[in-house]
Amino acid sequence: VAALGIILASIGFFVTQGVLGSGKETMIALLFTGGEQSDPYLAPARFIGPLLSFTSGGAGGVFAPALSTGAAIGAAFSSFFTLTQLQTNVIILAGMTAFLTAVTRSPFTSAILVLEMTDRHSLIFFLMLAGLISYAVAWLVDRQSLYENLKEGYLADLQVAVAKSGHE
Repeated sequence: VAALGIILASIGFFVTQGVLGSGKETMIALLFTGGEQSDPYLAPARFIGPLLSFTSGGAGGVFAPALSTGAAIGAAFSSFFTLTQLQTNVIILAGMTAFLTAVTRSPFTSAILVLEMTDRHSLIFFLMLAGLISYAVAWLVDRQSLYENLKEGYLADLQVAVAKSGHE
């Protein structure tokens, strides 16, 4: 845990501070201040940071870090094209929906969550499309969601604890 904390703090200090926290500031900056990603390390850092935190057991949640990682990936992807601010925001919102869907395997819930956060109901088709594509790709990577994998890990730990205590 200490080693992962030092690695995370080092990334935050030496590479980008965008790796730290839930990512709310990242989402706000990307959506409301031009949507341009001035930090080329933001998307990888937003991916690695929550991964390190969650691996250490110190994560406080999944939704906000997943949304901010998706926003950073969407902004990085949109930087490859010449887009208007509105188009960039659509890509960022689609990235948020897609990444959250990949983690939770709930495309409808992810799309509705992003819609409710932004009040952009005209984007439902694009967000659902991003969620469905993300679901399919995530399913190819691993047939189970993060929550199902965590459940199996907790049950395995429980079985080991029960076996050590001598109870069945």
